[in-house]
Amino acid sequence: MTLEYDSTNPTLINSVVCFIDILGFQSLGLEAIKKGKGNEFLRDLHVSLTEAKKSLTPYTHLSAKVKVFTDNVVIGWPIFQDGEGELGNTFFNLSEYQFSLALNGYFIRGGISVGEHFMDEETVFGPALFKSYELESKVAIYPRITLSAESKENVERYLSFYSNKKDSPFYTEVLEDMDGEWFLNYLHILIDRFEEEIDENDYTPLYPYLKEHKHKIEESLNKYAGNYKLLKKYAWIANYHNYFCDEFIPRSDNFKISSPIKMSYPRRIL
Repeated sequence: MTLEYDSTNPTLINSVVCFIDILGFQSLGLEAIKKGKGNEFLRDLHVSLTEAKKSLTPYTHLSAKVKVFTDNVVIGWPIFQDGEGELGNTFFNLSEYQFSLALNGYFIRGGISVGEHFMDEETVFGPALFKSYELESKVAIYPRITLSAESKENVERYLSFYSNKKDSPFYTEVLEDMDGEWFLNYLHILIDRFEEEIDENDYTPLYPYLKEHKHKIEESLNKYAGNYKLLKKYAWIANYHNYFCDEFIPRSDNFKISSPIKMSYPRRIL
């Protein structure tokens, strides 16, 4: 059984809600237009977003709704029962989306909340949407998807379902940042993808993706070397990339990034 948003009787439903956008999208577009490369940028963006969107709606039978307006995405997923499945699947799908765009040089930030929400083709409304937007615009700051207090409370409750909390998928899907904010550990999607092909002695299937991820970050670090405000945002993602290599991928020093701004590593939520 699932709950669905009903356009014939718009009603707020307890939902998992996410709002995300592409970091620096306007400046990227204006720069491309200024250089006479507007069409080239448009085509690249269109291909990247079209491919990435597949990960947001992998199953047509689900009640989740997605609205996309170029660089802005809103996801609403009505919660049935305790919501563990809806929140867990949202984390997984968003990690796929975030990683797919990162490999194309587009880094995103956003917020995930849990609460009352409604959406259909014409309308998106509810306190959970407002909270998700606030997280994206005021809290995320860096290219990360952060969790609301309600989302964190739900994750902590789901962790309690396990006799060993480290057996829960949330233990690897979510990290706590240096400022105390929880965010999606999207690079872990690599380990999920290649779970059957890797072991503690062989992570080689992941290496091409780590190499490309590193390359895209280094391009941005070089591009914004003279703009400290933007440089700091890409230094954050370089720091996260390096943390992931150290924490999850043995013998991955060759894939780490030399960042001009040093930051403290994030940490596990337990």
